[in-house]
Amino acid sequence: MIQVLDETQIDIAINALKNDELCAIPTETVYGLAGNAFSEIAVAKIFEAKKRPFFDPLIVHLSSTEMNIAHLVESGILSPLTPAQEETFKTLSSHFSPGPLTFVLPKGRNIPDLVTAGLPTVGIRFPSSQLAGKILSQLPFPLAAPSANRFGRISPTCAQDVIDELKTKISYVLDGGSCSVGIESTIVKINPDASIQILRPGKITLKNIKDLGIEVMSSGTHSIEAPGQLNSHYAPEKKLTLIDTCTLREPNFNFSEFEEKKIGLITLFPFEHPNKPSLYVSLSKNGKLDEVSRNLFSTLRSLDSLDCDVIQFETPSPNAEGLEHAILNRLNRAASDPH
Repeated sequence: MIQVLDETQIDIAINALKNDELCAIPTETVYGLAGNAFSEIAVAKIFEAKKRPFFDPLIVHLSSTEMNIAHLVESGILSPLTPAQEETFKTLSSHFSPGPLTFVLPKGRNIPDLVTAGLPTVGIRFPSSQLAGKILSQLPFPLAAPSANRFGRISPTCAQDVIDELKTKISYVLDGGSCSVGIESTIVKINPDASIQILRPGKITLKNIKDLGIEVMSSGTHSIEAPGQLNSHYAPEKKLTLIDTCTLREPNFNFSEFEEKKIGLITLFPFEHPNKPSLYVSLSKNGKLDEVSRNLFSTLRSLDSLDCDVIQFETPSPNAEGLEHAILNRLNRAASDPH
């Protein structure tokens, strides 16, 4: 595996993508396993490398220079939208794109059914990462790019995570450093009547969207319409025990349930307690949610190497909103038993 660091090697990676090979690229959210979204050969390689089931659709990544409905329809990425859908897309994209927001819209003729799991819609996104944007601007096609990890495992937020996950499965990793957001994009489905449904929470929050005067409906479905909707996902090998912040931070809380076991405690923010386990990590030393988000997946990834029997992970309260809700979503799925 080549870890791409300079201009010459970037050109090599671009040529590889043009020849239906795969390349891991950094985005502001997580690292993506990228391949030509118009090529069934490249897309099939993505599913094979990740061992991803074919019912789970992929997100298509585009250069911000292509953020125009007429162009997206003409290039066969999207089918024609209703005027209401177009208006909602323009409003959301003008505020949040390029950035961590994915739009689910009617798919066009050039998107293979394999990308969308046979659905009539496709998720598209315009990443704000400079390196991803540079790659996309030099390609004559968009990139399908799910997280660059084995299916169901923890999403990678640095190049080494990708190497640890996929090893010989891919040839190139574009090393863009650590991801600035650290969790996957918010996914919104734009309906023909201009209302939207949030299919996956992320950094762009419900409040952010409602503040624009856009109607947000309940998703109202249990079918898979976008990535990240399975109950078990983002999982370390070790079993997590989740404890909500209200319970953990009660004055009389104790760890007696695990008296005969070695406990690891992961908190969102600094935590002081007379019986706090010696094996303790805080995701944010400064009490910042953005820092929690950036460190979430890298911390989950590190848990398997900890010398402990039980890992207790603090979660936001069950009625959390905004970015806290997105963090809670990832932790609930990470702790879910797939069986």
